[in-house]
Amino acid sequence: MQLVIYIFIALCTLAIAILFTEVTGKLFKALLALVGLASTGYSIALVARMIAKSTKWFSKPPLMNTFYISSAIVLVLIIIVTKVILKEKNG
Repeated sequence: MQLVIYIFIALCTLAIAILFTEVTGKLFKALLALVGLASTGYSIALVARMIAKSTKWFSKPPLMNTFYISSAIVLVLIIIVTKVILKEKNG
């Protein structure tokens, strides 16, 4: 159930960012991005732990370490996609 809640939070922040992109300021957009990043990273960490538990291929990873790694990966992906979109928009 916890996984569903965090995925729902991530999708809600994405929907709010898309719907209110013209009306909100940069600070609010940055806060939405951080909330979405944290909830997405935590969802990925929970999925990794569930897979590790059910398959028993490797020991159950610590949740916070997995959260930090998955959040960093999501942040790098967001930065890359933003750079590509800005490059296409300007060029």
